[in-house]
Amino acid sequence: MRFVVLKHTQPIKQVPFPRRRYLQMMADGADKATIGAVPKGHDVHFDLMLESDDGLLTWAMGCLPMVGKNCGAIKLPLHRKFYLTHQGPVSQGRGTVQMMLTGNYQLATPDRVLLHTSKHSLVVEMIEIQPDHFRFSFFSHDKAN
Repeated sequence: MRFVVLKHTQPIKQVPFPRRRYLQMMADGADKATIGAVPKGHDVHFDLMLESDDGLLTWAMGCLPMVGKNCGAIKLPLHRKFYLTHQGPVSQGRGTVQMMLTGNYQLATPDRVLLHTSKHSLVVEMIEIQPDHFRFSFFSHDKAN
């Protein structure tokens, strides 16, 4: 099955405050460097989307997945498979998305996903802290075995 990580830039007024606050609170200060310049009045987060028969399982994350990173993540409703390949504007003025990572994935265990890109493999450990609120940890596939 396929996955994508999208950088989602959207107007702050479109992002529910509790979601924005949780992702900011759980982020490492160094994560700001991976986001780059953010237009005034906008918010940036990353969406991990995993293909399923019903649509895309989706989490908003406070950081770009990289070995050694940890960040907060919030489970979102299923998204359309359209987002596996879409870059650009999101309907109804909800900002823009840019593809950051893409490839295939495998469920290693119920709380671990193995992401395979053309360059490397990455394990995502997904620890649920409270309903729909997670702590994601990313590490090399080699270290997971």
